[in-house]
Amino acid sequence: MRRSPTCARTARSRGTGLSTRPAAWSRCSRRPRFAEWAAAAIGQARIDPWDGAAPLVLTESRSLAGVLRQSAYRYAVPIASTNGQTGGFLHTKVAPEITAGQQVIYLGDLDLAGGHIEANTRRVLEECTGSLEWERLAVTHDQVAEHGLPTIVKHDRRYKDGHPHEAVETEALSQALIVELLTAELDGLLPEPLEAVQVRERAERAEVRARLNGS
Repeated sequence: MRRSPTCARTARSRGTGLSTRPAAWSRCSRRPRFAEWAAAAIGQARIDPWDGAAPLVLTESRSLAGVLRQSAYRYAVPIASTNGQTGGFLHTKVAPEITAGQQVIYLGDLDLAGGHIEANTRRVLEECTGSLEWERLAVTHDQVAEHGLPTIVKHDRRYKDGHPHEAVETEALSQALIVELLTAELDGLLPEPLEAVQVRERAERAEVRARLNGS
């Protein structure tokens, strides 16, 4: 599928070994010896538990992304918020970082008049990347029924009359439950248990530190 110019991908590594974030290196830049600098930075190194195929966690609001950011970091998955229907952000920031067939885990308000924001988000991304493995994790109709979630009246600024309609906000679910839903989903998708990956991480960090120290 041919990409539109606004959806050009940026180059990135899909390696499966240890990787570090640039911010981690910059924080460790003042060291007497290079080996000490590298040894300090190795504490931020991660093994990719997804073998280059991590799902994307996509939320409707910034606040929800903030609630889930720590879990996303722990599981080494990217997370972003759409903030409604911001097409420019989807084109320039999100689409270049995903590929056709990638798993997308979506969390957003349940619009009882139809999921316009979610549908628009998916349409924009799939126009850029091709078909995606899309899943709505929250809020769902089953969750509304199971937890007796309250409805509110929302308005859509695209319509002159505000297009009042009923919806169930993600805030109706407790933060603890939303975090639990995401971690359970990620545990089920991982090729191997996260704990096993973390054991390898600790072992590889220790090995690299020993080499840097000349042991």
